[in-house]
Amino acid sequence: MKYMSVATNEQGKKEVTGGATGAAQPRTLRRSSRTTLAAFGACLIAALFAFWNLRTWSLRITYPGDRNSGVEGIVLAETLELREGLPIYSADVADGFHASAYGPLHYLLGSRLIDPEHPGLLGFRILAASTTLGSAAACGVLAFWVSGSWLGAVLAPLIYLSFAVVSQFDVTARSDSTAPFLEREGPIRSPGEGRASQK
Repeated sequence: MKYMSVATNEQGKKEVTGGATGAAQPRTLRRSSRTTLAAFGACLIAALFAFWNLRTWSLRITYPGDRNSGVEGIVLAETLELREGLPIYSADVADGFHASAYGPLHYLLGSRLIDPEHPGLLGFRILAASTTLGSAAACGVLAFWVSGSWLGAVLAPLIYLSFAVVSQFDVTARSDSTAPFLEREGPIRSPGEGRASQK
């Protein structure tokens, strides 16, 4: 049903305005709905990239050769030497630099995972994959701890696993996954100290 109205403006001129009653209002998404869709889209995109990387892990873990320009071979050789009781660190270095690539904890863990009769990189890589997943879980816990949002708890590990560099370097014999895992796991085990350090 249409209607017409006549109004007089300040100059004394008459203006005719029209409208319609019962006209359909334009439909718009509520703010909460838009936020939900945006959050779902962000999680979906991150999950796709994370899945794209995770699907290559089985090949990366079981690959028989060195995947990291000789670094994995060096780590394996030094671990075997340490297992046999041979020194792998320089005895006296003025500037504190040691010849070995990583700290002793990495080699000590690896020496328990390697069969000296049939040495290989599988044990190191399984350890690396496990600590990488642990780091992703820690990201989710820390994100929820900081933001109080379940969305952050879900999105943080997906984003972490979606980076190609994580699959390239973390799922190897390097300590690139073990060290960050221990670093992130500390504040979770001692939340009071973590909050105090942030103040």
